[in-house]
Amino acid sequence: MGNIFTQLYPPAPTFTGASVGDLSGKVYMITGGASGVGLELVKLLYPKNPTIYIAARHQQKAEEAIAAVKAAFPESKGEIHFLHLDLDDLTTIKQSADKFLEKETRLDVLWNNAGVMVPPAESKTKQGYELQLGTNCIAPFLLTKFLHPILRTTAATAPANSVRVVWTGSLAIEIDAAKGGMKLDDLHYEKGGSQEYKYAQSKAGNLFLGAELALRVKDEGIISVSQNPGQLKTALQRHVGRIRSWLYVSSSPQSIPLSIPPFPPHNSPKLQLSIALGGQDTFMLHPAILGGYTLLYSGLSEDITQEQNGRYIIPWGRLLTLRPDVQRGLTREEDGGAGTAKKFWDWCETEVEPYV
Repeated sequence: MGNIFTQLYPPAPTFTGASVGDLSGKVYMITGGASGVGLELVKLLYPKNPTIYIAARHQQKAEEAIAAVKAAFPESKGEIHFLHLDLDDLTTIKQSADKFLEKETRLDVLWNNAGVMVPPAESKTKQGYELQLGTNCIAPFLLTKFLHPILRTTAATAPANSVRVVWTGSLAIEIDAAKGGMKLDDLHYEKGGSQEYKYAQSKAGNLFLGAELALRVKDEGIISVSQNPGQLKTALQRHVGRIRSWLYVSSSPQSIPLSIPPFPPHNSPKLQLSIALGGQDTFMLHPAILGGYTLLYSGLSEDITQEQNGRYIIPWGRLLTLRPDVQRGLTREEDGGAGTAKKFWDWCETEVEPYV
């Protein structure tokens, strides 16, 4: 209960744009940086003079966002570039990574921010994966794999703990993830499951990939963390038309059963108005800029060192220990855990092999 409510209603952020110094010479990539929380992160970084790559599917939308950011911060000496990235087609990921590598010799932080939440049932990627698992997990895994060498070479000369990969989790991990975090015996969902459950699976997958990467790159000086940006008013919820029961009680029989009392009460005028309008429960949704602070903290805060490598960060920049069963899934078998994260990593390795 405490883990859920502290993420729904966080204290005020302590790490903001004012906390960040000059970033000249740094190179950053933000997937999904043309809108929502990704764009808020761009707006926080650009005034500090770095080079930013917005990796996104739609060039026109990205170019419009880039123009708006440049107009808002005309004094910046930074650069912003569009990089085409289509996460629902694994055959395109290498081409996107290669285009970046043709232009840059360093990468300081990769924010795997882009994703999809609760799309229409039966939505698939080009390769036939369930859309949320494919877009949120498999494609970012492949992109990170292609960019690992440049992250490693950057870390060799960059300040300690400054080269990072940031993965994107969700409150759904606490509320709707399966026991142990993921059910690896049905990743094609032949046994079914709600879209909310599948979303939680994908977010737990991000958490597992982030933690497993941390174990594999710790000796290279790279930091890998995962974060829940927060419950935000962004286009991510475009497929969610009404209040979702997973904010209150577990929505899948495969999930850990939770009993979360309604808050505010169901007879709350504000809640009833939201229902009448057919919209989100806006009392739980925060401005996207606050989620930008979570991403900023995850990528740049000096609080994050090798001791925190693999950890989970919650709004608006705090460390959290997740459900015990999820923590056990994060831990390798030789260390007394279930080894689910390693098993999911190995599964992803097998799935992306044809596209490497």
